[in-house]
Amino acid sequence: MTKVGQYQRAEEDYPQATLLAIKHYNKTFNVDGATIKITTGKLIQMDATTKRQRDEHETNFGEHLGKKYYVYQIEYVLTNTSDQKISEEGLEVITPRGDQLTTNNGAVDFGSGATIQAHAKKTDYLQALVKKSDKNKMDKFKIVSPEIIDNDGITVAEAQTLSLVKSSN
Repeated sequence: MTKVGQYQRAEEDYPQATLLAIKHYNKTFNVDGATIKITTGKLIQMDATTKRQRDEHETNFGEHLGKKYYVYQIEYVLTNTSDQKISEEGLEVITPRGDQLTTNNGAVDFGSGATIQAHAKKTDYLQALVKKSDKNKMDKFKIVSPEIIDNDGITVAEAQTLSLVKSSN
């Protein structure tokens, strides 16, 4: 979905998804051993008419969901800038209200735990449960970068908060 109002019809085991807001961030952050590019953020309304349509999200988010709920989704590209493979422990999101959501605690990073070879990149996404009112606050979300671990199990980059607000030059 690329335009507000577009939707994907419900399937047997997935709810209908309607795009409420979209923001093209295209912001790149440098951390030791990697770069993280946040490309796009979306606020999506999920309409589930059956329990089966909510099951996967309830498992991933670690929360019981109603028939209508809202998901903030960001797409990101993680590039390994080092000469050895690295692994990452997943991104997190801080909502406009200041709630930090982690995998199985209101959010899920589908790329968490990935190993990235030297000078390679991977594209993935993070989803988090949010409020409908967050559609007018897309610049107020923050991302917590993953901890980056090198081939020897040494942490080369600690998690840090990344602001998605456009800088004024």
